[in-house]
Formats: sequence, structure tokens, C-alpha cells
Amino acid sequence: MLSRLHRNHKYLLLAFVIYSLFFINKAFHIDDPFTIDIAKAINKNFFSVPSSFSTNPILFSNPRLMGYYYAPIIRLFGEKEAWLHIFNLPFSLLAISSMFFISLRFTGKSLLPTLWLVVSPAFIIMSHSIMLDIPLLGFFLFSMIVFINGIDSSNNKLLLLSGVLAGITILIKYSGLLLIPLMLIYALLFSKKRCSFLFLFIPLAIFFLWGAHNLICYKKFGFTQVLGMRLNLWSWQVIAHRMLACFSFISGTSIAGLFIVPFLLRNKSNFCLFLISLPVCLCFFLCKDIFSEYSILEKSFLLLFFVASVFLTLTMFKTIFLFFLKKTRDKDKLFLSLWFIMLLFFTIFIQFVAARFVLLLFPPLFLYLHNELVDFKAHSSNFFKKMVIFSISITFIISTVLAVGDYFFAEIYRNFTRFLKEESFVNKKIYFCPQAYSYYDAWGYAYYLNKYYPEKENYKIIKSLDKIDGDVFFVSPSNLTLPIGFEDKCTADNSTIRKILIAQYNYDNNVIMHNMKYQAGFYSDDWGLLPFKVSLQGKTIERFSIYKLIPNG
Repeated sequence: MLSRLHRNHKYLLLAFVIYSLFFINKAFHIDDPFTIDIAKAINKNFFSVPSSFSTNPILFSNPRLMGYYYAPIIRLFGEKEAWLHIFNLPFSLLAISSMFFISLRFTGKSLLPTLWLVVSPAFIIMSHSIMLDIPLLGFFLFSMIVFINGIDSSNNKLLLLSGVLAGITILIKYSGLLLIPLMLIYALLFSKKRCSFLFLFIPLAIFFLWGAHNLICYKKFGFTQVLGMRLNLWSWQVIAHRMLACFSFISGTSIAGLFIVPFLLRNKSNFCLFLISLPVCLCFFLCKDIFSEYSILEKSFLLLFFVASVFLTLTMFKTIFLFFLKKTRDKDKLFLSLWFIMLLFFTIFIQFVAARFVLLLFPPLFLYLHNELVDFKAHSSNFFKKMVIFSISITFIISTVLAVGDYFFAEIYRNFTRFLKEESFVNKKIYFCPQAYSYYDAWGYAYYLNKYYPEKENYKIIKSLDKIDGDVFFVSPSNLTLPIGFEDKCTADNSTIRKILIAQYNYDNNVIMHNMKYQAGFYSDDWGLLPFKVSLQGKTIERFSIYKLIPNG
């Protein structure tokens, strides 16, 4: 049985590699350019400190270990999309393998939790990026399984290795600090030696060494800067919005939980929790200001996501409550519940909500759900087995549709900047808004503008007639995908210049991943509480307007 599971694990890895090759040339977008920018800065100043790290809040918001990983790759192969995605693929495989071995520990020879994770939209789509989230997930789970095996076998070598791995995780992203309390909880629950948690001083030492480096080189600590910035954003409205987004994204970007919920209702206490979840979630919709822009169908999907996520969260609170009342002694489920709840609170109160941040919640969620199904003997029924096959198939289809939609969404900005290089615009003066070159404001659009139009000083906004010499064109995105309205910021109150629209570059698609107009916020809940939207009719996701500028009058 175990040998067959390991064989299936290898087949899963191979299938994922083959599947990922179809997306290997995906354009860079959202936070991909930040990773590249850090690597490029390191290539220029490998041992000395790039000054941009201390002035740019985005570049300074996380440690730069992944920059050191990508720096030699970019030096050898350039900024080719395919190469960078190929070198990012091992982190996805690490996450899959680590989840597989954690599943063996907590579920006893079941591949199901690993499959639920791998086919989820959040995992598949984020695996096609070079952001920090998949490397974080891979090392997070790898650190956990090595530590768990070290505790269970009282193996100090494994505990030492887990401490180093946890330190590496922290240097990928500050969210890795959550490993320390999680490992401490596991040690307190399962360790036979009181001093086993002393190995946790290794990642703490790595973290404080990084902090000392920051203070010496930048005169400030990036972690405290970022934490202070996040805490300053606190308000009841912000926390409430994040909570709703989290409940939407947990179910909406995992999908599997929606199919599992009905099987958990066989338990009377769970059924009562479900009855509580339903009116609680319906109360959310009494807040007209929050949902006024959502259609009836969109509200229905939100209600479905809310109810499922709130119900699953309440079942974990129930497990914790019963354990401390000594009604149950299941330490495995207690640990998985604490793992999930801790990350849930971190996401709501510290992070902002996005599919890539909610992804860290999935391993404990799927492990817990599997164990719940085993306890209720639901997993042994023929109907459940058929449902599992159906749910995994449907989830995989949904994830693939979304992954393809996200592929073309990322392609917008690469294709548009190439379009401007076509014959009709060769040797023409093209002006962009200065914010268009800011990664913070413009994501992949800024990256490809910098790549194809690198000399920023040649693309300033015209403020007087004497600057118009020959054919002059102004380019502006005019839809609600990018964070700011460039056209309003760049050409407002300029009565000396008249704009004549000569061309538009539209991107239409049935899959909407990130757009304020359609309340879809896969990459940030600020864009909408729906993780995605699929429409039977194509919708305009982004529109670029190209104007010819002439003197007014």
C-alpha cells in the first residue's frame, strides 16, 4: 500500500510538471516584477547594499533570499519568462512532496489532501508565477514535516535541519515567522523531551541576524517598518472587509471544501454549527453599502462561499473547545485546528486577503477535513468515493479555466507594449504617464514599458505647446484593472493640448481574475470580494487608448 502511494506521488509530480509546461511562457504580472527587480539590483551590487532597498517600500517589505536565487539565473539566461518559470517549478514540486509526507503523518496513507491542494485554483495559478508565495509554501511545509519527523522520532539531526529550513523560510518571506509558534505547539503536544523546542532558537537567530544586517546597512529594520505600516491600516471597516474576503477566498479558491461540507453534516453538532453559519452569513448582506454593486448571482456565490468557510472555521473552534474541556483527546486534530486558526487570524489582522495568502491555510484545512470524514466514516461509502472523483475533476477543470484566463490576463501588457513597436508607431514620440513606470502602481504594465521603452526621460507628460514637435502620441489605460486612473492624473486641466483618439487596444475575456468593475479580486480583496468571475459573454478587462496630441485651437 505504501509503495503504491509513493508511486502515485511520483506520477503526480510528473503530471504537474507536464501540465505546467503549457504555461511556461506566461508573462510577468502583479508582483512578479518585484522579484525580478530585486534580483537585478543584487546582480549590480551582489555584496554591497542597493540603495533602492531602503527607499522602496515594496522592495523592502520582505527579505531578499529569492532575489539571490534568481540573480544568477537572470545573469545566465536573461529575463526570459520561460527560464524563470522553469527555475520556479521546483518550489511547486517541493510543496507537493512536503504536503504528501505531511498527509502520511496526519491521515495515514491517503493521497486525498495532497490532491485537494494541488488541483485548487490558488495553487495552480500561483505556481505559474515567480512571486514569493509558492517558495514560501514549499519551504513552510518542508520545515514542518522535517520538524514533525524530528519530534516523533526524537532525532536531533532532523530538528537541527528543521531549524535551518525554518530560517530559510523566514528569509523568503516574513510570514515564515509563523513556523516558530506552530513548531512550539507541536513540540508541546507531542514531544517526549522537554528541551526539543530549543532548536527553535535557530530560526530566531537567523531572523535577528537579518534584523541586525538591516540596522547596519539601512539604519532601520524592514520587518518593523512593514508591520507598522500594516497595523496603521487597522480599522473596524478594514478588518470586517478582510474577514468577509477571507471567508470568500477560503472556499472560492480551494473549491474542494464546498463538496466536503455536506458529508460533515451527518454529525449532529456539525449540523448545528451549519444552522448557525447560515443566518450569520445572511446577516452580512444586510450591509447594503458592502454588497450594493453585486448582482443577485454574485451574491448567491458569495453566500455559498461564506457559509462553507464559516462552517468549516466553526468546526475547528469546536475541536479546540472540546479538547480543552477534555471531551476529546485527539491531538492531531487539535494541532491542525490551531494551525488553521492561527494563520486565519494572521491573514485577517496582518496580511491583506488574496488567493496567494489564503493558500497557506489549505494544508491544515484539507488534513483536518480528511480526518473529520474518517471519524464520521463518510470516506468509506461508495457515494463519497464517486464524489471525490467528481469534485477533484471539477476543481481541476475550474482551475485550468482560471489558469488559462490568468495567462491571457498577464499577456495584456506584454502584447500591448509590443503592439506599440509595430510599424505605425516606429520613430514616433510616445508619451506615458509617469506613474505607468511605477511597479507599485502598474505591475506587469510597468515592467514591459521599462523593458521596451527603457528611457523614462523621453516619455514625460506634455505641459506646454512648445513641447509638441511632430507626431506626438499619448497612451493611457482606461479601465479598472490597474490601481490608478492614469489618464485623469496625467492630462487633467491641460487646456493647451487637444487629444484625438486614433486607436484603442481592448482585451476581452470570459474569465475575470482581477478587476474592480466586476468585483473580482484574486490578487487583492481591495478589487472585490469575489475571487474570480466567469461570464458567458466576453467582458472588457483592460482598454488602452492611444491619442494623437495637437495644439488646442
